[in-house]
Amino acid sequence: MSDTKRDTNPRNLSPESNEHAEKDPMGVFMMSPDGIMRSFGPPPKRIVVDAIGLSPAQIEQTMDMQPWHQETEDKFRGVDGRKVVDHEVLFNPPDEQATEVVEGGV
Repeated sequence: MSDTKRDTNPRNLSPESNEHAEKDPMGVFMMSPDGIMRSFGPPPKRIVVDAIGLSPAQIEQTMDMQPWHQETEDKFRGVDGRKVVDHEVLFNPPDEQATEVVEGGV
């Protein structure tokens, strides 16, 4: 990521295209339970390249692109990723989230 500070909460983010996020051609995107859409770099490390807090509407849009599961619905109910502003939290997700990406859970 560049040295310039990015707005982690763009109002016009389109989750289906991830057009505002930095990406690595060998990386993956993952929406975490904290409502953050993270762009992970290539294996084996899968470091976070970029992170964007999603609004509840954007989270719903993203979930609508996947098969419906009650567990997923429950996990994201009431989540607003725009409230996550701490750089450490944005770019260093909990180990279980990073492990899920490394193991191909996404």
